[in-house]
Amino acid sequence: MSVENLTRNMRFPNANFTAIELLTFLPGCLNSPDVIYRFASNGISLDAILSIVNTNRVLEQQWTAEYCYRTVRNAMRHDGHSGWTLKKHPQYFADSLRDWNAESLSVSGFRVSLSTYHKRKPDADIRFARLADGVRHMPAGVDALDLTRLVQHCVQNPSEEWMYPSNYNMLLAHLGGSKQPVAANMDRPIFERWEHAIPHIPRRTRPAELNPQSKQALRRSVTPKTEGEAPRRSGRRWRPSFKSRELQEDFSGTEDSGVEDENEESGPKPMRWVKPPLTGGSTMLSQALQYAYSAKPSPKTDDMFDAYAFGNGPRVTAPFRPLHRVTIKSLKSDDLGGWAENLRWAAEQHTTFGETGWTECPEHMERIAELRQEQTWASAELVISIENNQQEEKEDTAWVSTMVEGTLASMYRREIDTIMSIRGDIDEEYFDAEGRLKFRPRPWPRR
Repeated sequence: MSVENLTRNMRFPNANFTAIELLTFLPGCLNSPDVIYRFASNGISLDAILSIVNTNRVLEQQWTAEYCYRTVRNAMRHDGHSGWTLKKHPQYFADSLRDWNAESLSVSGFRVSLSTYHKRKPDADIRFARLADGVRHMPAGVDALDLTRLVQHCVQNPSEEWMYPSNYNMLLAHLGGSKQPVAANMDRPIFERWEHAIPHIPRRTRPAELNPQSKQALRRSVTPKTEGEAPRRSGRRWRPSFKSRELQEDFSGTEDSGVEDENEESGPKPMRWVKPPLTGGSTMLSQALQYAYSAKPSPKTDDMFDAYAFGNGPRVTAPFRPLHRVTIKSLKSDDLGGWAENLRWAAEQHTTFGETGWTECPEHMERIAELRQEQTWASAELVISIENNQQEEKEDTAWVSTMVEGTLASMYRREIDTIMSIRGDIDEEYFDAEGRLKFRPRPWPRR
């Protein structure tokens, strides 16, 4: 069993863990609603989670933004917060966050995932040294606190059979006691630092090293579309042509539960390396690109590798920039156009496989757009936007339904007052403890 699955139902000790230690040694912690509440309250982002996990752990499949988003969302929805999203966390828990202590690193009393909806008891202890399984880089410096020290001791002394989590405090006392957390150990500065870090991921297996069956599968993944399916030029801004129904089925749970069935093990969808097609276009020459940028400089940026340095899309004439050189962080989070989604797709290819051959030439832009549609690929930004739109539609429907019901009910109690609007029947709008929109009707004067 992988450490991710092994630690998702492992009891938390009475201890202080940094965010890096949680994600490095206990990746299953993202299924705990209490961990997600702590992270979200301290400004976590999907980029920070992906950078930490994909850098510090060796994974069979690198975590994708979609997989990470689903895991975080489902942890809260299993806890009864069906309307919660990472973006809406500050508004959703506005009342409880007033007394939030952002300096606390304690995980004492944190619930594990399966105890929140299956009422299952936490799993049995494991050897401390097993927490190091799959760890590529141990937390160091301000990222590390007591847990790192304990795991390293058990790895270096395999004859000592300390058990996690039952022996946590005993082992900690054996090694001299706990360290006092400092400001740099807190979640927010750690998240801010890791959010802009590029994961140092070794290249995955390339097709030349695969067996014939794998090569055949990869060839199928880059098969051109049939005639009659005209590819769309992705130099222009456009909304991806995913059908909303397909995305709802892919990213939303059933209407009854709001979450996926987690009886089956779920993991990130495999990412496949795709070789860029050969083109006759000119690749980037620094001098030529500098000349092209100087001829028509952008008023928005002085960086020619900014995503918007040449407008709101890619260059359509040579020289063409390699996509891995274009600054992905310069993209606006609400930019869901073809150019932005192509850049995000190419960034995953570079991060996971080290691919540097994709450029912004029209042929590559068209091919990436085709691949995104064939794979039903969507960035985390697009997934979150769809989720938010679905939630807003539900709230709008509930609002209209309540307005109509309130108006009809008031018509039975009084004569229709043509001066009063439908809005006049509502005294106050508010959200209940679970984030559902509620209405308090206006009291009518006695006759």
